[in-house]
Amino acid sequence: MKKLPLFAALGFLLLSACRQVAPEAGQQGINTVDSLLTVVDYLTEKVKETDYQKLEAEFPEVKRVYDTIVLLAPQDDKDFWVNEVNAIEQVKGSYEKFLRDREGLLEDLEYSKEQLNTLRNSLEDNRLSDSARQVYLQDETRALAELHLWVTKRQPGVEVAQKMWEEQRLHFDSVARSLQRR
Repeated sequence: MKKLPLFAALGFLLLSACRQVAPEAGQQGINTVDSLLTVVDYLTEKVKETDYQKLEAEFPEVKRVYDTIVLLAPQDDKDFWVNEVNAIEQVKGSYEKFLRDREGLLEDLEYSKEQLNTLRNSLEDNRLSDSARQVYLQDETRALAELHLWVTKRQPGVEVAQKMWEEQRLHFDSVARSLQRR
């Protein structure tokens, strides 16, 4: 939960960068690009700090337990579906989405960093007209805002899922085994 204010602050920075583009001159544009590069570095670090190998190693067991519970769950027991199936579904879904999207996120963040560095060089060399500068800054800010949203949808969710799995792994396995004995 303490990461939420940081993500909110980054979101605010991205939104304010969108609004401040019109009156920016050379140095302000460079300052904006530098701020956006800081956001790229932060988001890249957030994605990389999640233990990908651990997720990859745990996922087959998570999927096996999930498949067993969903396949054998009593269809008419709403409490079971809300309490047990929903919990393991949250774990499996978060693992699956992060494992699927991680490489794409890192590639897009790297591409954004390259684009921002190119834009910074162009601003330093004064190679852009005012209108071109505005358009490029808006485009890069918008692209980074989308990446920020994508990271905040995947990374915190997988952290919660990992914690759930660590704390409830034995419970989930016990539920799956009890369903198999029926």
